[in-house]
Amino acid sequence: MKRILLATAGVAVVAVFAATIGFAQPTATTGSVRAEAAAPLPKLPPEIASRKRFIIGVKCDTPPFGYTDVRGKNAGVDVEIAKWFARYAFGREQRVSFVCAPTAVR
Repeated sequence: MKRILLATAGVAVVAVFAATIGFAQPTATTGSVRAEAAAPLPKLPPEIASRKRFIIGVKCDTPPFGYTDVRGKNAGVDVEIAKWFARYAFGREQRVSFVCAPTAVR
């Protein structure tokens, strides 16, 4: 009886594993979405392109969204997103300046 129960449990585990692998396979629609995402993006506005950096207001008093770390530098989710945009637009995440925008001012 114990062998039958173990065999049934083993077959169930294998079936669930096989089903999850089948669901994780890419579909034909995935390729068309990627092709649309690769379309050329619009150019940056001339003022930002000539400055070669973003100036972004981030929270400096609301961890984890935005705060000032122990070294006095801006940190948090807002800062990481801004760095990602700078890397995407200019090729380097250092091409961004932060201005503290406390919650009361926003």
